[in-house]
Amino acid sequence: MRFFRTSHRAAAQTSEGDLIGQGETPEEAGSDLLSLFFASHEHHVEFQPIVDLKTMSAQWWECLFRPGMGSQTITDVVEAALAAKREVDLDMFAVAVTLARIAEVAPRGDPGPASRYSINVLPASLLAPQFEAGALAERVRGVGLSPGQIVIECTEQQAFNDVPRLKKQVRALRQLGFGFAVDNVGAGYASLSVVAALEPSIIKIDREIVSGVGNKDAEAQKTLFEAFVSFSRRIGAQTVARGIENRKDQLALQDREVDFGQGFLLGRPSTMPLQPR
Repeated sequence: MRFFRTSHRAAAQTSEGDLIGQGETPEEAGSDLLSLFFASHEHHVEFQPIVDLKTMSAQWWECLFRPGMGSQTITDVVEAALAAKREVDLDMFAVAVTLARIAEVAPRGDPGPASRYSINVLPASLLAPQFEAGALAERVRGVGLSPGQIVIECTEQQAFNDVPRLKKQVRALRQLGFGFAVDNVGAGYASLSVVAALEPSIIKIDREIVSGVGNKDAEAQKTLFEAFVSFSRRIGAQTVARGIENRKDQLALQDREVDFGQGFLLGRPSTMPLQPR
């Protein structure tokens, strides 16, 4: 599979996309934007390191799907899919492209502990038959990867509905070797009681809580991180602080024994999985 950067073709798609929504319902406008999305051949995947804050080495990479549609971002596409009630179609497409790209860059043979990749999926998709744990494991093996190399990262652009079914799916995924992360904890839809019920292996703390934690007057934030770390350990999960952009925040997080960090200070998204700076 080939991956491209934005081109004149994508710019043309954007011009057409700017007309979407005029005189249409949100569902119709969403379907029209998705049609452009699925027709594009300009998509690519970038990798951002998730860094062990003790060793300062990358332990895995978040896979960031970049739609080749000019000014349209993945957030725009997700919102269109939600409006059109086609989030499963979107996630199936994005996961297929992402797995193919991971297979191109992942080391062959024994992958070792630092060859994991997280893939973003909406909660509703995880409840769809297409994402049944065994079927997803077969899809992963079909491109030459193992479930142990993949972390399913549940994004919070919609609420966690039907938590009992989602919990059952998470358990099935983890039994097959997948990691499971809940993103944006502290600022998204999921309460800590819901997070605990899902039994994730990883909790990703929202960047809004991370930003400024190293400041002298940020005692409340520091206390909050101590609570997150304690909570995570009680439920058997590891913590990731998102959006680390300066050294003061990094040191404050290390002092509070946060497990991993992610952010521009440690490494920007790249077309290849690179170690942190």
